[in-house]
Amino acid sequence: MNETLAILEKVNAFYSNAWSQLIGFAIVIFGLVGIVVPGISQILQNRANKIDKKELQDFIQKKVSESNDLLKKEIEKNQVEQNKIISKKLAATNGASFHLQGLILIDKALYENAFNSLIIAADRYLIGDDEMNLRRVLEQMIACLSKMKKNGFEYEFAENKNSFIKLMESLDKNNDNGKFTDKIATLKASYQQAQSR
Repeated sequence: MNETLAILEKVNAFYSNAWSQLIGFAIVIFGLVGIVVPGISQILQNRANKIDKKELQDFIQKKVSESNDLLKKEIEKNQVEQNKIISKKLAATNGASFHLQGLILIDKALYENAFNSLIIAADRYLIGDDEMNLRRVLEQMIACLSKMKKNGFEYEFAENKNSFIKLMESLDKNNDNGKFTDKIATLKASYQQAQSR
């Protein structure tokens, strides 16, 4: 019986020792898993965050760059439009100066010189889209032509004949819906009459 008891004690010691080692091993494994797995998870998450952060920064940079390019194009477009508006207003203002000069010359009965100033005024009003003043100038040009005589006409107007012809061509080009047809015809007829007086 001593032998049986010795065997049982050895078996008990073996299982107790094995159980203690298993529990110790399990504690070490769970400890490692509890520390290593979160550490590895944290490292992987940091790498993923760095990649996401880099992608997000690249995306934001791309969108900012696109927005800047779009904004620059819009500003340039607005500048071009504003320059056109300013150019038209400047041309109309220039036309007003020549118009005033023409009126002063009409008051002084210098019809040939007045006619030359009115040609320039009409051209500038046409460029500046100032149709109301353009119509007024065209009427005044017709009035000047009715008072001009052949000898003064040839002397004063000869150098500006091309300007008159160019003005008529410009009026023809801008004769939308026939808005200048009557004025053009009257001007051409008055011009021919003035040459024959």
